[in-house]
Amino acid sequence: MSEKSPAFEGYEAHYHVAGVCQVVRAELLTPRMRRITLHGQALAGLERHWRPEMLVRLYFPPQGHDDPPEPFINDDHVLEIRTPPGVEVSPFSAFSEDPLVRAFTGRRYRAESLELDVDFVLHEAPGLASDWVRTAKPGDRLGVVEFNLPPGHRPAAARGADTYVLFADEAALPALQTNLEAFAPETNVRAFVEVTDESEQQSIESPANVEVTWLHRGDAQPGTTGLLVSAARDLEWPQGNVFVWACCDIKAATQIRQFITKERGMQKGTFKVQAYWRRGKTEVERMARMTEVALASAENSPVAFQESFESIGMSDFDPTVFEDATG
Repeated sequence: MSEKSPAFEGYEAHYHVAGVCQVVRAELLTPRMRRITLHGQALAGLERHWRPEMLVRLYFPPQGHDDPPEPFINDDHVLEIRTPPGVEVSPFSAFSEDPLVRAFTGRRYRAESLELDVDFVLHEAPGLASDWVRTAKPGDRLGVVEFNLPPGHRPAAARGADTYVLFADEAALPALQTNLEAFAPETNVRAFVEVTDESEQQSIESPANVEVTWLHRGDAQPGTTGLLVSAARDLEWPQGNVFVWACCDIKAATQIRQFITKERGMQKGTFKVQAYWRRGKTEVERMARMTEVALASAENSPVAFQESFESIGMSDFDPTVFEDATG
């Protein structure tokens, strides 16, 4: 890249956690979301790095195998991966297209018991993660890696604003909840969450002054309703400094970003908008497209690089380049 994007400036991945963990509990939170609790010595020390929106990369067992790839940090602090015979896993990359790897938000960590909760959406369409999680039971194993993100990739709760406005669908609900739990008391927060119906609503805990509006799409397919975009447009805009956080499907993310920047005049640093998924595309296909865009932009200016990422619902200036989608 001839002119380095600000999101990449000085960035080097540092791995805090790497190893194989075992499922100790699996519980249905709602009809379409299941919580998997992982336990393992590999998680020791994770509390030192815990933060809202923390991403963990999960390595799933390949077809025909019970054991997942085993990530580990060698003596030179380099991530390596042991794999079952005949199985290959691509080298670690922020833009991983590996069919056995997915990234999810860590929902909650309990250091005293070395337990990590991860909440999964149960998609109707077949998929690596959702297929595995439907039948996951105590004793099943996953590879787990947690690593740092660029300094600019701060969670919503770490931003300075008078009012925070958050938009999410089910895929981003765990990330939204980690932010709500981390806001300081007396913080003003408006949150809009799209789900199927009332059965998908979850209890919200926060020390902040939070008003949550649940948007029900009913029989409509996810990623087709425009409910979150309408909520953004219909909102009576708060006074003072506003920070907007929107994580959802690519169509809604793109339209919300266009609205807040072009019509509301919001500037870089006052919002974080990210596409967590794309309707009709598998995660491997979506990540492959991200990689394609990055490579095609490598010789262009930072502005062209930013615009190319915005075309697929991301922005290096937010910056969220290194964050993988869920599901």
